[in-house]
Amino acid sequence: MPRQDDDPERTGRAIATFLGEPGGGGSRPPRRRQRGAQAAVGDVRVTELVLSLGASAPPRVVRATAAALRTGLRGSDQLVEEADGGLRIILATDLAGADAWLDRAHSLVRPWLEAMGPGLALIVESPPRPIREKAAPAAS
Repeated sequence: MPRQDDDPERTGRAIATFLGEPGGGGSRPPRRRQRGAQAAVGDVRVTELVLSLGASAPPRVVRATAAALRTGLRGSDQLVEEADGGLRIILATDLAGADAWLDRAHSLVRPWLEAMGPGLALIVESPPRPIREKAAPAAS
């Protein structure tokens, strides 16, 4: 993404594209869905974290951020948009994997959030915490 002060028109198009608004430039064809993930063998760790964009985030920015974060999720992971604008992410991984996903999520959305204005940032409301371990289904 260009620096905001280098080319304001280009920056505006990039933000519009991120938000899915018309006039955002060329649209890419939708990505082909990956085939279903293979079942894990052994215990499956499930980790949950809650993110927000700050109190002043408009709903369209929350929806666009959720859509961008979904691109980094696997088939076994979930992203739930909550009524208060929070994003609850449930990852089929341990704490180290959740921290790695969180780093990737920050690097994915930080440029657009910074360009949209002050006060917008990906905030960790509830740090990654294990919510359960369950036995994986037997591989067939």
